[in-house]
Parts: sequence; structure tokens; C-alpha cells
Amino acid sequence: MKALLASISILFAFISRGNAIECEVCSDRASMDCSGELVTCDQTVESCQTAITDMTFEGLDPMYAVFKNCSDVGAKNILHRFAAKDVFYQQRVEVCQTNGCNKGPLQSAPPVQSAYHGCTNAEFAEQVPIGPADTVQEVVTLIVSKGV
Repeated sequence: MKALLASISILFAFISRGNAIECEVCSDRASMDCSGELVTCDQTVESCQTAITDMTFEGLDPMYAVFKNCSDVGAKNILHRFAAKDVFYQQRVEVCQTNGCNKGPLQSAPPVQSAYHGCTNAEFAEQVPIGPADTVQEVVTLIVSKGV
């Protein structure tokens, strides 16, 4: 009987650990991808995320940073953009829900900066050219007006 209880306890321990998602964890401040170990996330975590930051000053090479980790509960895909006269900033976060899903680069390339002096703001997710329409769940826009 004790052996049966011990076996059941071990089985439940493996089953409960099996529900936790595994995510790649890494960061790199010089590129758009990084490579790290798969880490078992906390039981409350349901997804992995990859965040890429791209900052470009007109006339200079772009600066990138990428972070991959277990994501917060309720995390979703987002895109933040900011463009001014000589600078373009963008942060893209992609969330996925399967083991190791954030390994490797993002599925589609980040949008190319079309113009530093043009309008890069979007009111709707469909206006953000980063891939299939269902990949963006929230677009955050910052409008900078002259004289502010």
C-alpha cells in the first residue's frame, strides 16, 4: 500500500511539472536574436515571449536589443513605435504558448522604417505591416506635435 501511495505521489509530481511551459531565456544588446537554455517557467506562466527593440538615428547604423523569457500572465503581442525628425524607435513583443516556441528569430521580420519624416503611426492593427493580421493584438501610438 505504501508503495502504491509513493508511486501515485511521484506520478502527480511529474504530471504537475508537465503542465509548466518551457521557454528560451536569453538577451543580446547587439542583435535581433539570441540563444539560451530552455527554462521551465512557473506553473502560473502560460506563454513565452520575445521582445525586440530597434532604435535608429538618421545616418547611423541601427541599434538592436532582444530579450526572451517566460511571459507575464495575460501577455499579448504588441508593437510600440515612435518616429521623430532624426530618430525611429520600435519595440515589438511576440507571445507564444508552446514549449520552446520562442527559440530562434521571430517568425516575420520587423517592419522596415519607411521614412523618418513621414507618418509611421497606426490607428489599427491592420495598418502595421509586420505579418499576418492576427499577430498584432495591440498597437500603441505616440504622436509628437511640433512645439510641444
